[in-house]
Amino acid sequence: MDEGGYLAFVKDRKPLLMTANKQSDARQTGKGEVIYRGDFSMAAEQSVVGKPIEVLQASDLIQIMFRMIPQNSQVLHGKAFVVINGDTRFEFEILPQQMENDKIFIRDIPRSFVTRS
Repeated sequence: MDEGGYLAFVKDRKPLLMTANKQSDARQTGKGEVIYRGDFSMAAEQSVVGKPIEVLQASDLIQIMFRMIPQNSQVLHGKAFVVINGDTRFEFEILPQQMENDKIFIRDIPRSFVTRS
């Protein structure tokens, strides 16, 4: 069953940019791992619309949630790809971690904020 989720750039516990979708999917690897994928979009009325991309570098963290992942799961590794304006792509490494309830976190955003072509 498909269930959604979100990815948010967060500063001082407030979202700077929120992306979401009502669907996501999961695939078993055959090695006792599951790969989760979500294609999230942002609503056009968000306050960050029209601002330079660099405003996201002020984020404290990126917070990710997939409704289908059991709470407090162990995350082995992962990546988050963010495409802005259809042509600027950023890649963020998801380090191993114990989820905090239903949340996955990417920290140290300015250093991780590397443009990929």
